[in-house]
Amino acid sequence: MNDKCRIHIPAEDQEKFEQFVFEMDDVLEDFVSGARHAGFALDYSMESLDVFERYLAAVSKGSQDSETENRAARYLGEVFRKHIGGQWELCAKGPNYLFFKLPVIGGYSDRSTEFCPIEVLGNFLQRMQPGMLRRAVESHRVG
Repeated sequence: MNDKCRIHIPAEDQEKFEQFVFEMDDVLEDFVSGARHAGFALDYSMESLDVFERYLAAVSKGSQDSETENRAARYLGEVFRKHIGGQWELCAKGPNYLFFKLPVIGGYSDRSTEFCPIEVLGNFLQRMQPGMLRRAVESHRVG
């Protein structure tokens, strides 16, 4: 991203983001294990996004659990990263930007674009349209 677009992120927010990234593997291991115990095999493939959507539909049942949503957004982000590329970043484009201070995947394109798993997941949970998550990921494929 162009450094002129970035603003200073307070140390506390940066530390929370660094903790988010540090605990990624352990959190996802627990999330994938829980899904497997519920009968849903998640393997970080693009095809697993269809299974992932069914799992989310089964566990959400109209209730919003922020811990499950956080873990689910991490899974979606890691699928994106493995298939599209990029790395986790803390969005620092300014307080008027939709993803400001949210974890996003950036650096996968020569354009200053980002994928925000939390927002994409929230849209899916509102609509529950089959195939939506895979389409969201695929829409960022470059080339």
